[in-house]
Amino acid sequence: MDDPSTYYTPLRMRRPFAPGAVVGGGGGSPVTFTVLAHGTANIGASSFPTVSVAPESNKPIYCFFGYTFNGGPPAGDCFAVAGNGLTWDRIDEQILGTGRWVAGAFRSLGASPTPGVITISETDAGDGLFLTGVYAIVQANDADPSGTNGSGATGAPGANSTDSDTALGLTIPGSPGPNDATLAFFVLEDGATGITADALWTHLFTPDNAGDMSGAADWSSGADLTPTLTWTNPKRAAGIGFIVKAA
Repeated sequence: MDDPSTYYTPLRMRRPFAPGAVVGGGGGSPVTFTVLAHGTANIGASSFPTVSVAPESNKPIYCFFGYTFNGGPPAGDCFAVAGNGLTWDRIDEQILGTGRWVAGAFRSLGASPTPGVITISETDAGDGLFLTGVYAIVQANDADPSGTNGSGATGAPGANSTDSDTALGLTIPGSPGPNDATLAFFVLEDGATGITADALWTHLFTPDNAGDMSGAADWSSGADLTPTLTWTNPKRAAGIGFIVKAA
């Protein structure tokens, strides 16, 4: 892979949406989401901090990311996430194509989270350095607070990838309740054009970093279990999605 830069799209969330808070649906109140932070970075290091975030107590927090490596291929478990005085558990990690493109997600929940940055680190020195990346940190409101580090709220993940195609779909496992929600995150190689989200998902934002990459957050009109991303020229892509269960 000659060009390590990437095009990133999208984090997706179920609707209804209002700025700052998004969505939901399986217990007494619908799950809604608050985007705590999102951004892109040119890194050139083995770890990097996000902007400072302030999670609320006893609410599941999700850290999504996609990165390219200078080196590799990385192993399947090549990341660690730390910050906010929380313990972060890996949800899933998807390696694309040559292994230099990685997308993944972590979850956490705590009674007394502290404001501050979240640090994303590579855990295998042979993986090389982060080159470019995108992240999104999302808090789930009215979600199930049971279990360990957000496990009660987080359904089994569905992940998928392609080495060269013009579409990527996910099959998210499970059956959402009436107040549950679905989340999905996609990363797409730099140079893709004609990027279009599934009809059930609505575009939210697109951060950009000097044209190297971009990201977008979307939400669906229901707990969609089969989100799909399409584009017009063959590129690598990967995605991960899961149900977020209501309290």
